[in-house]
Amino acid sequence: MKTAVKTEGKKFENYSILIREDGIVQIEIIPDSEISVDEIIEGTNFVLERLDSIKAPVLFIANEFSLPSKESREYLAKKESLPYSLADAYVINSFPQKIAANFYLKVNKPARPTKMFNNKEDALIWLKTYM
Repeated sequence: MKTAVKTEGKKFENYSILIREDGIVQIEIIPDSEISVDEIIEGTNFVLERLDSIKAPVLFIANEFSLPSKESREYLAKKESLPYSLADAYVINSFPQKIAANFYLKVNKPARPTKMFNNKEDALIWLKTYM
């Protein structure tokens, strides 16, 4: 897999995207927010324009009190929602996020390899196995 040549990022209303030099797409959700499907599509378009058909692992960092809506969970589970993604790692840090994560894995059944982590370091180690 090709990796990104330079770091590039963008801030959206409820999250930010960083295309890291190692080729991992990092999405960080701001505390106490919820991302809509429209925002996911906007971020997807941003990444697709920059990766130019290259697939990459995706690191989601869910900050305190950020939870996905039902619609966002359903949408993210579909293969076509993040067409650039090889695998998704979520860093979660609260009990409500763990409940939502278990629901996402068991009920929404994401189409890509997906795993939940308690810290960024472990998530990155796992994601790098998909590069």
